[in-house]
Amino acid sequence: MFFYWKDGPVGKLWISRRGLTALVERFLPGTYRCADLFFDGETSELTLSIEVPGDNIAEDAKKIEDDLACELSLLGIGGVVVSIVKVEEGKGFENFVPRKLCKNLNVDKPLFWALIVGGVSAVWNLGIKGLIYVAVWAGIGYLASFFLLSDEGKKLIFKVLSLFRRKK
Repeated sequence: MFFYWKDGPVGKLWISRRGLTALVERFLPGTYRCADLFFDGETSELTLSIEVPGDNIAEDAKKIEDDLACELSLLGIGGVVVSIVKVEEGKGFENFVPRKLCKNLNVDKPLFWALIVGGVSAVWNLGIKGLIYVAVWAGIGYLASFFLLSDEGKKLIFKVLSLFRRKK
């Protein structure tokens, strides 16, 4: 997702949410995490929600807000508003089991969904027997390419190709 910031001499300037999150997290202590953020382009104000393990929330909030305001003002961001959320160990958004599974499976990638739709289509059109047949041949192709791309396989390819070369 991108946030609209302002118009410049060469067009509109947009800011990446993912980029802003990564930038903010570089200034946070190790166990802190930027859970959510919003950027208001009209006022150039950044609103953050930060997950903090522990009890010293009031001290941390003011220090984080001051540090981030100082660093981000160099980029032209007018203000920073931080809300701190206390998180018990192992209960944050990142530790939510379906979220972990989805992150490991790359469900936000088009290739993942193409493979899912292709798999469903294969089962529908080929049936289980046909799908097993295709999977066996895919495995054979994978193993063959794995071998041929190894050092031993490259030597074998070189030997076979040298049989077909003209001798001068």
